[in-house]
Amino acid sequence: MIDLELLAHFISLTEDMNLTKTARRLYITQPTLSRQMAGLEKQLGVSLFIRDGHSVSLTPTGELLKVEGAELLNHAATMIENLLRKDQMADQPKLTINTFTMTSQPFYRTLIDYYSTHPKVVVTLNPLSGEAALKMVNNGVTDIAYVTSMSLDAAPDEEKDLLKILPVRQDYLCAVVMPDHPLAKSKNGTCRFSDLLYYNLVRPIDPTAECGLLEELHRHGIQDCNVSCENGKMLRFKMQHEQSVALLLGSAVRDVSEVAISLKIEDSSLGSLLSLVWKRNNPNQEIQNFIECLEHAAKIYNFRIPRK
Repeated sequence: MIDLELLAHFISLTEDMNLTKTARRLYITQPTLSRQMAGLEKQLGVSLFIRDGHSVSLTPTGELLKVEGAELLNHAATMIENLLRKDQMADQPKLTINTFTMTSQPFYRTLIDYYSTHPKVVVTLNPLSGEAALKMVNNGVTDIAYVTSMSLDAAPDEEKDLLKILPVRQDYLCAVVMPDHPLAKSKNGTCRFSDLLYYNLVRPIDPTAECGLLEELHRHGIQDCNVSCENGKMLRFKMQHEQSVALLLGSAVRDVSEVAISLKIEDSSLGSLLSLVWKRNNPNQEIQNFIECLEHAAKIYNFRIPRK
């Protein structure tokens, strides 16, 4: 195994190629540096220098070690820096949150408040939803999950029994269009399924966002052939270039477009109660701090739904 201190002195010598000058810069004597370089050669079992009187130059092996040795020292320095940073972070409070939307008002207002009042907390955001988010909470991988009632309804009772559930906001099914779409002219911000019969519809791939949607569309005379299922990028493309109408929960609208217009579908029975969930025996104090920020933000922005 190579001695990193000797390697560092070797790299310093290759910069000057002068034993006396390098020794002075390293605050050691020239004989000490000479012994160190001889020891490095013995340790590696190779010749690194061509010695000619008072001058010294590198062998081909020395030239190789000059390059690769510098990379090794840089890697070692980075590793030590990362270890020190990790050790420092180990003492910092942490909070891990699963959320399917970063732009829902209850979430981002609370997060802004939390960041400003708890700046030393290391916050990790995971863009997960549904069953995966709930399992991570129950397994202790995540502290908090921001989920819909559809996700909770689909979860086994034994899993829900381990959770604390805090309702945050009622969400509704919306028809989402671009500003130049004919439906955007609605004066009261609503529409009905009958208004959608003559447009191409698009729904998200996320199963938690479409639960029961097809059944409701069928009840209102809208067939599967008029509804495509797309990912976020293609969904936006169809809205912008084909005047398609996206069927989304209101909290997900800003994830699609900052300029999209959302119209609450008046005759829809679909909707979702958005809730924060966390494991009952989770000892992380930051969960309570986050909830206090939620309640503070609720007073300002009036989005909290009281627990029944």
